[in-house]
Amino acid sequence: MVGKELCTGCGACGAVCSEKAVAMRPDREGFLYPELDPARCTGCGACGAVCPVSRRERREGERSCFGARAQSEELRGMGSSGGLFPLLASQILAQGGAVFGAALLEDGSVRHICVRRREELPRITRTKYVQSDLSQVWGQLRPRLEEGPVLFCGTPCQTDGVRAFLGEDRAGIVLVDLICYGVPSPGVWERYVRYLERRYRGVFRGFSFRDKRAEYGRACSLRVGERELVWPLSKDLFCRTYFKNVNLRPSCFRCGYAAAERTSDLTLGDFWGVEGVRPGFDDRRGCSVVLCHTRAGTELWEQVRDQTRWFACREEDAANESQPRLRTPTRPSSRRGLWMGLYGRIPFPLWLRLAVR
Repeated sequence: MVGKELCTGCGACGAVCSEKAVAMRPDREGFLYPELDPARCTGCGACGAVCPVSRRERREGERSCFGARAQSEELRGMGSSGGLFPLLASQILAQGGAVFGAALLEDGSVRHICVRRREELPRITRTKYVQSDLSQVWGQLRPRLEEGPVLFCGTPCQTDGVRAFLGEDRAGIVLVDLICYGVPSPGVWERYVRYLERRYRGVFRGFSFRDKRAEYGRACSLRVGERELVWPLSKDLFCRTYFKNVNLRPSCFRCGYAAAERTSDLTLGDFWGVEGVRPGFDDRRGCSVVLCHTRAGTELWEQVRDQTRWFACREEDAANESQPRLRTPTRPSSRRGLWMGLYGRIPFPLWLRLAVR
């Protein structure tokens, strides 16, 4: 297994261990890392062999790039940008398949789950600015593949972990990764949920990080008790620690996936700066970048393309100054060490407010 500063926390090492010698445990910053039980370990080396960071691969060859948004207003409303993930997922479900994606659960935790019916799809759509737990996924992947097509959507390190875990047995799965800014701490998010419950005196019912009732989804909405509250994304304290790069995972600052070359089949993300590439296309409700890396990715895109408004573009049009995560990793905040060092040592409301100053 790789050093802590490079570990993405995908969990493939624990999933592949037949002796259950590797468990994912939170560190003091709230991120999950593999913990080895020497009493169970047989030294087989399976955990190191499956680690996607230590066996980093890249797909060479031409990629095709598009800007797109779903024609269906319902699907656009489900997604955070152009509604492409709900559209791709609906296609797989219509074929009797299964879709894995990140869900915000009732207790506030973010975990990957599997959905089999279209009415369940809203559970795994929309952006969640929290690193998702994959622990419930590993045991379901192969059984679902035996039953029909599968779509897995996650961050680039998560999709690469799934690819490495499945090995040569991945025929029938389409891996969709996201243009990722970085993953915030699940521990910080959990404490934020409890903070919101205390502040608004109610039980947490749900949260939208990109409420599409606002232009470009630049609002957050909270459901607590019987109330719903909405405020600008820029005013949300948790999101501010995220965009100030205070609470991101250390490996995000060295991310090897912050490039157009991926190990996935498809890459989706916001097409920031689309107006400069395709004047008149932007309707201020979101547009997606679609990068096709493989034949499987291209075939799925072609199955849904007629249900979108789309245009072909160059890779450099998508990897512009407005979308740097296709070129370089996010830079760490100069204050990250200070604030994450204080995390857990001072009252959380005080830490939260100091960290966003």
